[in-house]
Amino acid sequence: MPNLRSMNAMGRRRVSVGAFGPYIPAVVMLVVALVAYPVPAGVVGLGVVLGMLAALVALGLALIQRANRILNFAQADLGTLPTTFAYGCIVSSWGLPYLLSFFIGLVGAVLIGALVEFLLIRRFFRSSRLVLTVATIGISQLFIVISLLMPKIWGQQALNTTPITFPGNFRFSIGTQLFGMDSIAAVVIATLVLVGLALFLSRSSIGIAVRASAERAERAASLGIPVKRINTLVWVIAAVLSYLGVFLRASILGLPLS
Repeated sequence: MPNLRSMNAMGRRRVSVGAFGPYIPAVVMLVVALVAYPVPAGVVGLGVVLGMLAALVALGLALIQRANRILNFAQADLGTLPTTFAYGCIVSSWGLPYLLSFFIGLVGAVLIGALVEFLLIRRFFRSSRLVLTVATIGISQLFIVISLLMPKIWGQQALNTTPITFPGNFRFSIGTQLFGMDSIAAVVIATLVLVGLALFLSRSSIGIAVRASAERAERAASLGIPVKRINTLVWVIAAVLSYLGVFLRASILGLPLS
């Protein structure tokens, strides 16, 4: 009995270490960077905020890589296109409220993700992964051109790229770095989305179907899982994640024309 208890304890320790294993290199790199290149606490705080937004875009990239076995070169542009339109709704002559423009862009991101998968990605379902990867480069270039031409909707050559303001006047500072509602909203939304997506993929039946389709599409299809519709859902999620990351970043730093 004592041996059994010790084995169970060792097993629990292995699970806990394995769960945190992927984060250990990141923590070590962070500690080394802060020790070797010390920066003000405010800069670190801003880096955390922007890093969480970048994580949303990267997570969408990872989802598509798992589902289609490709590197999606259009991942950031899936969010830049609806962000440009939502941004224009705020700063142009339309002058729409922030939250209304945000939800308009969110709907646009859902439509873009679904249309890209249905009209373009699905046509390469039987093609090699290299061909599909190259296709995402074409999609990226197409979205870049549309984003650059979009200001003409409002009769402008280019949009004002100054940061847009999230509703609310609360401000606080860390050192010399000022943080407002834009940063708070970014942290809260990014945290909720990351946690919600983790629960969705691990607990819901649709999330489990997404994982099953990513692991082995042919086997999943033989079990009755609608693989193509699941793939559309993955692209929609990826587009929404990219939109949230790019739009919330635009609230802090302005529209990223580059």
